[in-house]
Amino acid sequence: MRRAQSGPEFIVLFGFLMLVFLLFLIALNNRYVEQRELNRELLYAGLADRLETEILIASQVAAGYRRQFSLPYTLDSEPYNVTLETSDTLVIYGESTTNEYLRFLSVPVTLVGGTTNTLFPPGNPTIIIENDPVLGVRIRKDCVLNNVPLVECV
Repeated sequence: MRRAQSGPEFIVLFGFLMLVFLLFLIALNNRYVEQRELNRELLYAGLADRLETEILIASQVAAGYRRQFSLPYTLDSEPYNVTLETSDTLVIYGESTTNEYLRFLSVPVTLVGGTTNTLFPPGNPTIIIENDPVLGVRIRKDCVLNNVPLVECV
């Protein structure tokens, strides 16, 4: 092998190894993104499970039942919104993703309070679930936090 030929061979070999390394990093990044989305979906499923359990309990107990609870401000350090699209469809979505998590409820629910169908707007008000003898299960937003009305609560 002549000395003049070893330079181009080294450059070709180095370029090939860099290409293999770059492909490895791309594959690793794709796997990370998939795991992150799966983790987010599991968090949304857990939140939907909690809400559905509260709704089921309210539907199975005597009229006049009332329970007040709050949900976390963020899921995995990301703000989220929970929306009641129809009386039996719950939608959860994060602010940094376009993916939505749908949950079809087995009990129809009526949303009381506010002007939108969003349960948890920015500010995350306390949620009150009630079993009304006439209207059935109702979800009401408590738009007061520490005796101060929430402006964001609509």
